[in-house]
Amino acid sequence: MRFQGSTTNLTLPEPPRCAFPRCAEWDAHPHHITYEPPVTKPLCVRHHEQITIINGQQARRIRRTLSNNHRWWIWYQWVEGKLKGRRTQKALEYTGEWTAVPKSEVKTENEKEASKRKRKCRVQVKGRTGHGRVRTQKRAVNRSWHRNKKARRHRRPKRPAD
Repeated sequence: MRFQGSTTNLTLPEPPRCAFPRCAEWDAHPHHITYEPPVTKPLCVRHHEQITIINGQQARRIRRTLSNNHRWWIWYQWVEGKLKGRRTQKALEYTGEWTAVPKSEVKTENEKEASKRKRKCRVQVKGRTGHGRVRTQKRAVNRSWHRNKKARRHRRPKRPAD
């Protein structure tokens, strides 16, 4: 970008872009790959959220803090597209604090899909438990298929026109 004034030409440097390959977004968050020694990469909001979710899930998986070697391994696997973060409730609560989204409004992808497709109902199972109560089990029911099944059962054949 060039500005021409009366006496000087001033060239401003372009702001840094996201370090994720093929991402054209502007740098919004510096992400710490390692803390000792500190190594940071500029990332856009979406990619910073993804790598932070992956780091947290990997740390919970091994039940300890991540080493520098593990952090670099995660970084390169993620950049190559071999690691994807799962947008779970716990992960979205953590990253939701960045944007001040209330925890009640945070929904995972699985919850959104489940609320559209299925509704849970209780089905009574024959037999009793040792406590004198009837056992029930939860079963996911696709309601539209259930209604159509009832309609098919009670449908009468059409009469031919005279």
